[in-house]
Amino acid sequence: MSGDTIDELIRRLPEILKERPELAEKLYLILSDRFVTNEALKEYIEQSGRRFEDLLRTMTKRFEESDKRFEALSKRFEESDKHFEVFTKRFEESDKRFEEILAQIDRSFEAAQKHRGKN
Repeated sequence: MSGDTIDELIRRLPEILKERPELAEKLYLILSDRFVTNEALKEYIEQSGRRFEDLLRTMTKRFEESDKRFEALSKRFEESDKHFEVFTKRFEESDKRFEEILAQIDRSFEAAQKHRGKN
């Protein structure tokens, strides 16, 4: 088919389809392999929407589960912090007592040296 014939066919196609409506269905079947129909597009969009909703529900559930795990972990850290605070306080008290003992030993040592120096 020459280019002129194709151009003429394209120009006359709406007129031909009005005259012979049965050709519209044949033309539709021929072209449906190359083009997406409105029905197919609508079904694809609906399926995509359902898949997206399923994915969203799954992700929401996983995030909620992760939140619960993080809350439990946070509670454990808080409990550990309390234990470390107690440990730190005890360590500070022990350190203070140790410093007092060292100071007492130093005083006793100095007193002993002074006493020796007198003898």
